Amino acid sequence: MIKVNNINRYRKYISYGIVFLLLIQFIIGLYINLYVNIVKGKLDSPVLILHILIGFFLLILTFILLIMSYRERKFLILSLISFILIAVAGLSGFFFIIVNSSLYSFIMGISFAVVFLCQYIYILFIKD
Repeated sequence: MIKVNNINRYRKYISYGIVFLLLIQFIIGLYINLYVNIVKGKLDSPVLILHILIGFFLLILTFILLIMSYRERKFLILSLISFILIAVAGLSGFFFIIVNSSLYSFIMGISFAVVFLCQYIYILFIKD
């Protein structure tokens, strides 16, 4: 059986990983917004594909964190919000590629900010 301290350590590492990937994702998103010309419905930029892959990896990590947090309500709520908003950001990115509307870019940015805040609080709540 895994000890509680080990689970807390794993959750903290995963949360740190999510925060790190969120920062990388945000920087790549800014780069795409400023320098990549997106043709509606085409994935022709390697930077855009990297952005999508990191998004999938973030979705997987937040899902793992959600599963590991099922016993404690405050962790469950924070990880559920993170998971849902990563999914919302992914769908917004999908619609952004199709429609090329700034609204979806705004939704991705807001999702980033809320998930970042949730992970920050998550890390603060974990006791070593």
